[in-house]
Amino acid sequence: METASKPDNETILDFKICWKLYKANFKTYLKYSLFIFFIQLIVSLIVNIGVVSLLIGVFKVNPFEIVEILIWVIIPTTVLLYALQGAFYGLAYDIMSTGDEFAEFRGAFRYFRKYYWQYTIITLLTSSPAFIIIINLSSLLDISPYNVETILLNSLGGIFIFILLFLWSLVFMMTFPSITAQGSISRSFKENFKILRRNFKRIFLSFGLNFLLFLMPFYIATLLQFIVFPIADSPLRITLMGIALVFGIISYVIAAPLNTLIATRIYNTQNES
Repeated sequence: METASKPDNETILDFKICWKLYKANFKTYLKYSLFIFFIQLIVSLIVNIGVVSLLIGVFKVNPFEIVEILIWVIIPTTVLLYALQGAFYGLAYDIMSTGDEFAEFRGAFRYFRKYYWQYTIITLLTSSPAFIIIINLSSLLDISPYNVETILLNSLGGIFIFILLFLWSLVFMMTFPSITAQGSISRSFKENFKILRRNFKRIFLSFGLNFLLFLMPFYIATLLQFIVFPIADSPLRITLMGIALVFGIISYVIAAPLNTLIATRIYNTQNES
């Protein structure tokens, strides 16, 4: 009986410890989150305004050909953002591996320089298949004719997609702390599946708790926007967009860093489970 309850106890312990560490390092995480946000904003402005305007206004490129050209612009910028986001695990590693349980803002850039290509490759390998599946599934959702049956089907489809995304992320979650700890991509996959086999319930419950508290509200608000958008009046649309935005900020500033702390703690204490 004691063994059966251990993953549940570990989940509470994982969350309590990681929440405490997150609060102690809130300023560091906030600074780095804002840094990535502004990089994304700048990149988006450059791509959507600068590059498109240049192609159409100066080089007289056909608008239908712009998409193909933008792909070659988006790829390197996406690689950069993947690497920057991966460095969150560097902050978590510093927090978990130092006696004072503290990370500095500039520490993220040290891990970025050291493992930028590993973070990028791991993200591409683990995320791309999931997003391809999700995009294909999303295309099956329809808003016309808009009746009770359509609303129900779209709601169930949206929930299924969210659950699929969550489960897929769990399968490869341990690759990131492994990369940060030892640097080898092949070894990170071996360690990932080894830890997953031995600690699946703990991983599922620990990340599931974070998902329910800080990510699910954003997904629900987003789903509600999709459901009511064709029939809702403007005030309701604006309200739902505002709610989704607030929950989106919470998920970005809290859930994402907390995920890295939980993953790193599970990685570091796996042999104790």
